[in-house]
Amino acid sequence: MNGARCTDIVDGHVCTCLPGFTDASCATDINECAPIPCQNNATCTDLVNGYNCTCVLGFTGKNCAQITYVCGTRVCSRFAKCFLTEGNYSCHCKSGYVGDGYTCQPFCRKTQIFVQALNQSVTFNKTNVGETANSQEICSNGRPMASVDCVYGAPAGFAAIKSPSCERTILSTISQIEDTITAKEISSTIAFFKLATKIVTVQDHVFEVIDGLEIILQVVSRQQRQITTNVMYDAMLVAEQLTNALTSSSNINTIDTTKNKRQKQHLLEVLQNFANYVEIPQDITNFTLTTEQITLQIFKPTTARSGRQLQNKKYSDIRFAPAPKSQHAAEQPVQLVVPGEVIDQAATQLRKETQIAFFQFNNDDLFSSLDRVEVVVSAQIKGYDPATLGKSISLEFSHETKIQREVPVGNGVLKNVVTRTQCSVWDDHQQVWVPNGCELVKNSFPPQCKCYKLANFAMLVDTKILPSAFLMGITTYVGLCLSIIGLSMTIFVFLSVPKLRNRQPTIFLLNICICLMAVCIIFLISGNQIGNRIPCYMLTALLHYFLLATWFWMTANAYTMYKALVKVFQISSKLSGRNAAIIYLVPLAIVLLNMGVTVFNTDIKTYRPDNILFESVYKSRHMCWLRLYSLYFGFLLPVGVMFLINMYFFVAVLAKITCCKKKIQSTAKVRGLGRNFQIAISMICLMGLTWIFGFLMLVAEDERHQTVMAWLFTVFNSTQGLSIFIFNCVLNKGVRDAGRDWVSTKTRKTQVSTTGTTTNTRTTNHYTSSKI
Repeated sequence: MNGARCTDIVDGHVCTCLPGFTDASCATDINECAPIPCQNNATCTDLVNGYNCTCVLGFTGKNCAQITYVCGTRVCSRFAKCFLTEGNYSCHCKSGYVGDGYTCQPFCRKTQIFVQALNQSVTFNKTNVGETANSQEICSNGRPMASVDCVYGAPAGFAAIKSPSCERTILSTISQIEDTITAKEISSTIAFFKLATKIVTVQDHVFEVIDGLEIILQVVSRQQRQITTNVMYDAMLVAEQLTNALTSSSNINTIDTTKNKRQKQHLLEVLQNFANYVEIPQDITNFTLTTEQITLQIFKPTTARSGRQLQNKKYSDIRFAPAPKSQHAAEQPVQLVVPGEVIDQAATQLRKETQIAFFQFNNDDLFSSLDRVEVVVSAQIKGYDPATLGKSISLEFSHETKIQREVPVGNGVLKNVVTRTQCSVWDDHQQVWVPNGCELVKNSFPPQCKCYKLANFAMLVDTKILPSAFLMGITTYVGLCLSIIGLSMTIFVFLSVPKLRNRQPTIFLLNICICLMAVCIIFLISGNQIGNRIPCYMLTALLHYFLLATWFWMTANAYTMYKALVKVFQISSKLSGRNAAIIYLVPLAIVLLNMGVTVFNTDIKTYRPDNILFESVYKSRHMCWLRLYSLYFGFLLPVGVMFLINMYFFVAVLAKITCCKKKIQSTAKVRGLGRNFQIAISMICLMGLTWIFGFLMLVAEDERHQTVMAWLFTVFNSTQGLSIFIFNCVLNKGVRDAGRDWVSTKTRKTQVSTTGTTTNTRTTNHYTSSKI
């Protein structure tokens, strides 16, 4: 294999492997990454007869042992100083900046400032650029006396101080909002809301602040005004602080739940509508505003082609990929792409240039739902909200991979964990996450969604723990062991007793027992192979094959009795090799066809080793067995058909035995076939009932019904072999009599042999004495 040269020798051959391969057939690729040759946290990729090191920033060379970045290059932030150390370097932010040295954020130092309006000095603590500092001094009602924004500069510094009167209230501020309100007054009002909601409680009119924001929004909307980015940023801070107040544990106990949910939805709508009126400066195409929990990015779409009239413009796709929550995160938590065709449709319908606003919420506090999500994103185009988009919006949720890795799947847990992911949109009216208009891209990794509407999007991760899995597993293993013992004893009895071995039904029973024993053994082995992909596929196929073969042998047995009693054919005591081969080859063909359609046509094409969310269309994730359509059409359908055929044969045989005894060849034959018929129908009913329970377990939606069906299926399925031994040996009088006769014959032969040996010994002794 792998281009090796084969040399013929006596009684064998020798393979001369190419560099990079080993073992007797040169099938194993030597892993040159073991032991790890790459240094300085580099990533090693195994190649054929070699390896490749992907160096981290600052290192180079085959093994990433050489330092490439020195302090003369721009590896550190421009606001940091670089220090060389032995074999390495380090970055430290300059005075007036904070960060890890690679990213340095300016900040405003703790400052005391005299405020003329207050006629006193106030103190502002150390604050990062882009954040608002509140004074340490507070009013009698608990509100800070003043606030100030920390802005960029050289160095960073505080901007103009806002110090509304301590007597100013939220209600008095709202009452002054009129249509004639100026842009400066809007900015001042929302800035006051930001200051007032810093310590807001239920008694401080949370709901009135939301109503005040809506009144301002209505004024802006009626007059088609635009608001500045600073006003939008303050509105985001107000919304964040109101959300914290609405979701705090102290407020949950005092606010009516229904009203609380309604106000959250109201606040969400107001905040997102504010974004439709933000003015984008002429010289930029997009900007981003970020608070601790909310990120807003607004785009002015750009055309892919220029020099055309508006109706002929083709817009470029817009990608919203907000920064991670933490600067140490390796990837964005979510990416959202709006295709250019959607923007074309909006521009055509609105007949003007438009802008797109994206929100990211780092938690779901504004979404009052029992389904918990980590990140919510939204996309909106002012004035454009069709029921269905012509082309889907695509989303990629990178953060869900971390959630999935934390779910214990496979062996080593007492309870089985099943995880389900669902792409969802927020229903504003029902206030729940629904899958309408969104679908999960099959086997995408990281998980991707396609959505056909503009809305709030989220990825739901539903983790269920199946109850009593440990006890059910113990029951299964004990039952399987008992079944193997019962099947072994059945095979021994029917092969050892000549009267039983030469009967026509024995060949069917022995093959049924052999197939079922293989099923039990495979099932016992498969429990340790759930996490091994290829072995689990093979065990699933073998389990599928031997279960189908069992049903085919039972159907052949029923057909034989049907021909013997109903059609009154003379049946040979031996089954031809051709017929036996057909019985084994037909289920093999079904298994191969099923694998061809699922494994080779779908799984192999979509599988990726790093995709922990991969869902096979052939086998289940939590056991080595079929799933979905592979189970329905590859197993349940043929088993269902054979079950019906068996029942038809048995009804016909039963009618013949009970109604037409005189027409049958002999009474002895009637009794013999009657006993075999009872045993056969008992086996069919047992296995048929087992898989009826299995099917009801699959379709059950209620957890209690599913548990009951699972227990019934487990008990019946794992004790089939023991039941066969009881039906065919213990309860079968003919088998007991034949066995008793065989034991008696063996005993007599032993006694005769012993007597003969004793007589010969005596004769020899007498002859010897006479000679003497």
